Amino acid sequence: MEQKYYKIHNTDLYILEDFTGDIDIEEVVSDVGQIVQAHFLEGLETIVISPYPTEGRLMEGSTIYIRNDFFCEELLTEEIILSIGEFIYSNLLEDRKEDIAKLFLIKRAKLFDEFSKKYNKKVSLYEFMGKEKDKLYIDSLNNIDFEDMIFLTQKYFGNYESSLSLKNYISNSFHLYVTESLNKKYDKKISKLFDNLQEGEDYEKEYRNR
Repeated sequence: MEQKYYKIHNTDLYILEDFTGDIDIEEVVSDVGQIVQAHFLEGLETIVISPYPTEGRLMEGSTIYIRNDFFCEELLTEEIILSIGEFIYSNLLEDRKEDIAKLFLIKRAKLFDEFSKKYNKKVSLYEFMGKEKDKLYIDSLNNIDFEDMIFLTQKYFGNYESSLSLKNYISNSFHLYVTESLNKKYDKKISKLFDNLQEGEDYEKEYRNR
């Protein structure tokens, strides 16, 4: 196919190969532009949609690669917003990232406490206290009823994906923030993080200094 080119604010969007499904890309570009304000994309030069990478999304410098295997506009819009959230995570100043990491681990500790008491499972706090995606944590949650797992992770993190790693927590919270679904009263610190990014000061400075 002929390469297609769009703009989301000042960020270039390239479609290198047709989508698996029938996607109205102009609708997606319009929706993302309305949902995500321009300052959140500062430093993000390019989004490329293609069969690469083999799964998930990939970030290289100021470029994000997203797969083209989407069948509806809503899921593609969500994926682009999540990838922007991941870009923000990657370029946060380290002290701000560590500040959010403390909150993330406090939530994990509360989740462990309720998990171990309610389900009487033989798990250790260690299995819940990592900042990266960890098989031990996932296996522990998979040992309980699916509905209970969803309830617990939603209670502390908003959704299951947010609980898997610090990166997921920030990127998924960003999606909830821009779609006005984040409980700003309950998640004051993560809300304040994105409020402060109105000035672009916490992640763009880090990006510029690289």
